[in-house]
Amino acid sequence: FNFFRGTGLKGVASMSSRSRRYYLRPLLDVFKKDIEIYADQYMVPFRSDHSNYEEKYARNYIRNSILPLISGLFSNFEVRSIITIQNLQADLQLLNAFISSYRKNIFNDEGTYISMDLDSILSFDDPPLLVFHLLQDYAFSSSDIIQLLNGDLMTGKYIESSHYRLYVDRGKLLLFDRAALKRPVPLIIHSLPAEKRFGRYSLKFEWIDKEEYKNG
Repeated sequence: FNFFRGTGLKGVASMSSRSRRYYLRPLLDVFKKDIEIYADQYMVPFRSDHSNYEEKYARNYIRNSILPLISGLFSNFEVRSIITIQNLQADLQLLNAFISSYRKNIFNDEGTYISMDLDSILSFDDPPLLVFHLLQDYAFSSSDIIQLLNGDLMTGKYIESSHYRLYVDRGKLLLFDRAALKRPVPLIIHSLPAEKRFGRYSLKFEWIDKEEYKNG
């Protein structure tokens, strides 16, 4: 279904038998007919959702009408499909391992935001694709990332997802939580002189004599 809608490797690879939240799906690789035979043989009660047979839903139409036609054209289609999905999931695991390693090298935790060196990103063959995978947990769309990185990378240019904002700033990409941008943080100075750092920037505070201030 994801294939027809347009997707990447993660969408085509289907769901995993073990999710990141440790939900187990032990019957993913078991055919429906085999489950029904087992349930009938051992009198295991089960419930069938009738909405699964309503072909007004695209997913059901593909499952109930299109896949049987494809299965008639290719022998062992179901078995081969499972093998293909397992191969894609292995490829996805390899990709995720690469991205995780790359993320550790390129992400710099600046406290209130994450910075990334633009030159390192632009040296990659496909910078928008790299950034899309690096930030897959932050829900930025691929089209927005392409728009951000193509053309003039002027300071102040940014894109947003539902909860995050990605800025271009002086050779860096800066990733902010949008909630943090809207929430003022009090700055408390206990004594002078003092210096407060904000990532790569800093503010210095000191007493200046009134006459010295007037004289510039």
